[in-house]
Amino acid sequence: MDKLERTRASLAQIADRLDASRGTTLETWRDTVAGDPTLDAASAWTLKQFNDHFPDVLEALGRALRAWPQAPVPLISEEQAYAVSHARTRWLQGYSLTGVMREWGHFNTVVVDHLMGCVAALPEVDLPAHRVASNVWARLLNDQQTLTVKEYSQLQMAEAETRGAEVQRLLDVVRMHGSVRGRALESLATDMRNDLQLVVTSHKLGSEPGEWHRSYELQKLSEDGFRGLERALVDMVTLAHLEVGHETASKESFDAGHGLELLAEGLRYIAEQKGTSLTAEGPAPFMVQGDAERVRRLAKHLLFCVFRAPNATTAVLCWGPDARNADRWRIEVAQAMDPSASAGSNAAGIALAEATDALQQVSGVEATGYETALQRGLIPVAPGDGVDILIAKHLCELLGASLEVEAVAGSIRYIANLPVR
Repeated sequence: MDKLERTRASLAQIADRLDASRGTTLETWRDTVAGDPTLDAASAWTLKQFNDHFPDVLEALGRALRAWPQAPVPLISEEQAYAVSHARTRWLQGYSLTGVMREWGHFNTVVVDHLMGCVAALPEVDLPAHRVASNVWARLLNDQQTLTVKEYSQLQMAEAETRGAEVQRLLDVVRMHGSVRGRALESLATDMRNDLQLVVTSHKLGSEPGEWHRSYELQKLSEDGFRGLERALVDMVTLAHLEVGHETASKESFDAGHGLELLAEGLRYIAEQKGTSLTAEGPAPFMVQGDAERVRRLAKHLLFCVFRAPNATTAVLCWGPDARNADRWRIEVAQAMDPSASAGSNAAGIALAEATDALQQVSGVEATGYETALQRGLIPVAPGDGVDILIAKHLCELLGASLEVEAVAGSIRYIANLPVR
């Protein structure tokens, strides 16, 4: 047996031993991550949700070792798919890029240790074969980390694109209201061209009973425009504070059911003004631990995703235990689905739809058949507005929650999955 054949035989033995100890490798890695206090986002997920695509990576390592010195052609595309899906899943679960890289670092430490254990248990495996196995793993790890960072960058670009679109929308609102108000003033000034100044005109309108309605319309136009602009600017400032980490979440017991009922009652008038019927469904009392105020803000911004949508006639706010995971609970906001809505998805909405599909595949959630339409924007995600979905996403990160969007027959649902404790 020549040197190449001996090395290949040794690598095959290492691969077999790694496959046999895969469960132990993953368990050791989970224990290591659980002991890292900087990875709070890793808590309270089911085993399948937490493992995500790491078992696939270990399987890919075994195939790469057996195929050395060539790399199996299917492995290249599968590697990319693993990394992209993993990045989307962790982004949805509220991990920062730093957290994801620390998680990969822990995984690397465990795999390297198990590689050394395999070599020690196989006397016939020499140092050159061990070096080759380490190089194969290093290449696979490097590719996975690089692709993960690249996908995170794409997701952050989608967020930035949505923020840019929102700022442009605000600028358009300012220009529109300035133009409309200018035309209204011009019309009034023309009608009363004998006045020396527009201020005199405004004073005269207020004092002449015959012109009160025109003065009222002009004043209401200004007030409505500035109120809308103020709300939008407040949202942008809120988003900026969340993104730079100025907010921290408290952890205390509270009645989420009562709080969400009060929220729905308070927003019902706003919903009616927009032609939307709002109902609330869920257990009350419903005791959980977390940040009561930010949980209500999260639900509010998800509801505003519905309120701002064109032709949104119904909105349903639901809450309760997560049937898939006893350690978590859910907030759902549903609206009647309108695939023909004129406003399409923003970039953040499409990224959310893609990440939801990746997470639900890992979790074993049955497909609804609308996933492709959501990802293509054929079914709009938060149509007409992007800032509410971004604020909701960052609030979820702060609360250790995931945010998903899914479509079923007749409705589209935003789902926030939060830890019970």
